[in-house]
Amino acid sequence: MQTAANAYNRDRIQRHAQFVTKRIAEKGPLKYANIHYGFPVVTGQEQELLIPAVETINKIEEFGFAVSYFDAPQPDCLRASAAKKGQEQDREKGQVK
Repeated sequence: MQTAANAYNRDRIQRHAQFVTKRIAEKGPLKYANIHYGFPVVTGQEQELLIPAVETINKIEEFGFAVSYFDAPQPDCLRASAAKKGQEQDREKGQVK
């Protein structure tokens, strides 16, 4: 379950990066950036959004689970978003077509 949950979170972040790329191409730069991942976001509320990696999942009852999360973003999401942010900045400066 832990692996599936973390894969889902990574996919969600990648889908956002794709959305942002399309949105910037259609409507121009966004005003805000997420402080954890570095990629642009649409609203100020998203600046501090953190989708943490699942650290552990423990079954505590027949139908219950206890889930703990890491306090930092998933490192592989940082690399992907940082690269994408750099490409977008280069594109804005006219360095990438």
